[in-house]
Amino acid sequence: MAHYSIWVLEYAAVEKFPFSVMMYGPQHQGTRKLPYAYALLKGGGETILIDTGYDHVAYGEQLATAYGVSNYHGPRAVLAECGVKPEDVTSVFITHAHFDHMGAMHLFPNAKFYVQKSELDKWVWALTLGPEYRFLVGGGDPADIVRAVEAAKEGRMICIDGDQENVLPGIDVHLAADTHTYGSMYVT
Repeated sequence: MAHYSIWVLEYAAVEKFPFSVMMYGPQHQGTRKLPYAYALLKGGGETILIDTGYDHVAYGEQLATAYGVSNYHGPRAVLAECGVKPEDVTSVFITHAHFDHMGAMHLFPNAKFYVQKSELDKWVWALTLGPEYRFLVGGGDPADIVRAVEAAKEGRMICIDGDQENVLPGIDVHLAADTHTYGSMYVT
């Protein structure tokens, strides 16, 4: 069994996020802080991220501003607190294709990326639809999808089809289809 040290790293937040948007049921119950975070795992010669966060430029900055995100810190600064550089990251598991989860892929030049096949397939499909269907790609940056396809072309994007054990030693992924996004996954 592989052993990993694990850090959950907050890189930004929405200070006053409506609680009713977070949890089904409680309406008009005020606001809560919504942290934006990713996880860092180190062990067995691997430096792994669960999600990348986003890059606070271009459309990523537009989306963050629209959602009220503040106190942003880029991956280089956040990872440095753990003695890691983006270039050290060997693998990244993308839980889903929203901007705040895969919007900084381009900052990890040496990483292999893992995403559910259905997630990438359906985001590409949704981007081909007319403007009346743009709501289907809300929360996503089309440039991130293009970067994911480019990573696949380079052999750095691995598409997983459903649940899979030991993607890396001791790391399993589980499909959560048609939940938060088309092919979200969680990592255990």
